Amino acid sequence: MSEVNVELGLSSTALISLNDAAVRTLAGVGGAGTIISMQDLQGKANQFAFTLSGSDVNLRTAALAAGWNGTTKVVATIPAPTTISSSTTATAALTINGAFPAGVDLINNGVIAGRGGNGGAGRSVSAPGLFPGPVGFSGGAALVVSVPVVITNNGTVAGGGGGGGGGAGQGYTNRGAFTAAGGGGGGGRGGSTGGTGGTATPYGTAPQGSRPGSAGGPGSLPAAGGGGAGGTYGSGQVSGGAGGAGGGYGSGGSGGGNTSGGFGGGGTGGAGGTTGAAVNGNSFITWPNFGTRTGPIS
Repeated sequence: MSEVNVELGLSSTALISLNDAAVRTLAGVGGAGTIISMQDLQGKANQFAFTLSGSDVNLRTAALAAGWNGTTKVVATIPAPTTISSSTTATAALTINGAFPAGVDLINNGVIAGRGGNGGAGRSVSAPGLFPGPVGFSGGAALVVSVPVVITNNGTVAGGGGGGGGGAGQGYTNRGAFTAAGGGGGGGRGGSTGGTGGTATPYGTAPQGSRPGSAGGPGSLPAAGGGGAGGTYGSGQVSGGAGGAGGGYGSGGSGGGNTSGGFGGGGTGGAGGTTGAAVNGNSFITWPNFGTRTGPIS
C-alpha cells in the first residue's frame, strides 16, 4: 500500500485503504461494495493515456477535452501515420505548456510539422527599369515547449520549409514600351497544408507585348511547391526571373531568378524564406529517442 500511495502522488506513509475512490480508480474496479484486491493493483499506473491528432494542437487543452482530470500523469501518443500540422506560420503545430502536476510524456510515431512559408509574388513592372523580386516568407515552427516533458520521437519533427523568392522583373523600351514580370516563388513544404505559391502579379500597361510570369506552385505534405516561370517577350528579348522553389522540411526556400535580355542582368530575384524551427524550448525536453528532427532546435 506504500507503493500505491506513491503511485497516487501521496506520501508513502499516508493513511489509505482499498476502498478509497482513488485506489479503486487506479485499480480499474467499480465503486464501494464491489470486491477489490491487491492483485487488481498489480502493474497499474496512475496516468491518463490518449492519442493525439489535429492541427494547431495544444497538448494540455487536448488532454482535458479527452477526459483528463488535470492531476494525473499524461501520456499522449501520436500514432503513425498521423501528422500534427499548423494552419499558420504564426502558430506551432504542437504547443506544450501549462500545468501537468504529475508530468507529461509524448510518444511521436507520426509527423509534427510546421506550416510551410508562402512564396514571394512575381515582381510587378510598370515602368522601364530593373526591379528586384520580393522575398519568400519563412516557415512556421513544429514544436514549442515551455514545461518539462519527456518526448520519445520515433517519427519526425520538422520545421516548415521556407517559401521561394519571387522572380525579378524588368521593363524595356524599344520602339514603344513593353514589360515582363518575374514568376512567383513556390510555397514551402508543410504539414497537411504547405505554403501557397506566389502569384503572377500585375505587370502594368504597355503598348506592346507585356507578359506576366506564372504563379508558383503550392507546398503540401508530400513536397514543396515549384517556382513559376518568368514572363518573356519575343525570343528572349526581355525576360523576368523565374520564381524560386519552396523549401522542403527544415529547409529554406530558393531565391528567385534574375532578369535577362532587355536591360540585361542585374535585376535580382528575391531571397528565399528561412525554415521554421523544429523545436523551440529544447531545454525543457528529455529525449529518450531523438528520431528525425529537421530544422533549427533551440
